[in-house]
Amino acid sequence: MINTNLSPLPRATFLTYVLLTYAFVSLFIIPYGTVPYAKIFIPMLIAVFALELIDGKITITLSDIFLSIGILLTNIIPEFTLIRFSDAITIIILLFKCKKIVLVNKTFLKIIYYLGLISTIYHILFSRYFGNENTIILNNPDPNFSGFLALLLFLFCYKNKFSLGILVCLSCVFLLWSRNYFLALIVFFILLLLENFAPNFFKNIYKKASIVKIALVFIFLNLIILSYSLYHIEKNKLPVSLGILRNDPNRFFAVADDSNWYRFNANKEFFELLKDNQEVMLFGASFAEPVTIQPIRTQNQDENDNELKDLFAHRVAPHNTIFHLILIRGVLFTSCYLLGFTFILKRLYSFENFKYLFPILIFGLFLHSIYSGVS
Repeated sequence: MINTNLSPLPRATFLTYVLLTYAFVSLFIIPYGTVPYAKIFIPMLIAVFALELIDGKITITLSDIFLSIGILLTNIIPEFTLIRFSDAITIIILLFKCKKIVLVNKTFLKIIYYLGLISTIYHILFSRYFGNENTIILNNPDPNFSGFLALLLFLFCYKNKFSLGILVCLSCVFLLWSRNYFLALIVFFILLLLENFAPNFFKNIYKKASIVKIALVFIFLNLIILSYSLYHIEKNKLPVSLGILRNDPNRFFAVADDSNWYRFNANKEFFELLKDNQEVMLFGASFAEPVTIQPIRTQNQDENDNELKDLFAHRVAPHNTIFHLILIRGVLFTSCYLLGFTFILKRLYSFENFKYLFPILIFGLFLHSIYSGVS
């Protein structure tokens, strides 16, 4: 969400370019699962951050200091790993750095655009979802995460008026077959239509919708999803196949299919896990003692597989960013993390950026891990 049109804005510093490069290269360029990019970029981020701090390019406030201490302590005291540390240090750097909208060099933006476009077209031509030749993936084995990458590139291209990139990303709707991506685009275009054809109404929404209010609505939506998951599983004890294939357009509008049943069931098991295990609730599953859920396995699965999915009977973890973050990091860190995230969004909140915020938030309701790690 970088403003590139208003010349009076301050210019981005070197740390901004390192942060953007870290995000873009890790998500779009480095082949998935091949390079431990955090080991490369996190030391670089810390070094550049320290230099800009010493040089006075970063302002310090007491709220940033106290919140950073909370983020760091609640994350690394229960268990110190590179992943946990990189999550904490990245959000802390963003918290100190993202104080205002800045002007990014247009040549840099064009480089990102062309590389992102080339990467996307390459994956459209050559990358497929397991054995399904009709579903592509974008540098990620999961079509829904691929949809998130397509959404990020689409929003970037739309904001900077890169027409070909917009068309390529829109074509991904019927290549990825991701319902999350489809829903996020619908939300974006509804806001766009309101902005263009009902500008006064759109301005009133913006004026009344502060970041704090948006955060409260977002929490409320997560609670609705959890409540509906409990209701749906209580009503439907077992999945009932509707016979809808992944590349069937009817899938975009189906709620009660097998895929969603397993997701709703994962939300229910997540809720029960937190209720029964205080350590998981406070510090996350990686710190807690092993839980008693016995996963249902097939003969082709590795008996030594101790992934997070093993906490759930059908080996499906919650497809929700907040639920997933609580599950792996605990309520204490998640609360500090989301408070820091809210501070950052509040500082970048503007009328120009308003319509770009909601598609990302909506995506996080139905997919995990998009507010942590490099994402």
